[in-house]
Amino acid sequence: KNKKSFSAQDVQTMGKQITGLHQMVALMTGIPELQIQPQEGDALAQAVVNVCDQYDLAIDGKTGAFIQLLGAAGMVYVPRYFIVRQRMAAQANAAAGNVVSG
Repeated sequence: KNKKSFSAQDVQTMGKQITGLHQMVALMTGIPELQIQPQEGDALAQAVVNVCDQYDLAIDGKTGAFIQLLGAAGMVYVPRYFIVRQRMAAQANAAAGNVVSG
């Protein structure tokens, strides 16, 4: 058994990712209550680590790296997508309003 132990930095990073994912879901759904505080993300991350330890699960290697890439890319690009979409909708509404009233 090559059991991987998670460092405090691993838990902190996972907590940030969990918090970011909740922010994305809140933005995508329009439900602000789905956002969580950083402390809540850290608590969830520690719980994930505890489950991994108990069941000898590893989130490392190629699978772990790919999951981290998807999570990081999602946190960077998904909020921007929705912000751009909102801006474009607002511009379209403003243009439609100008055409109707003009």
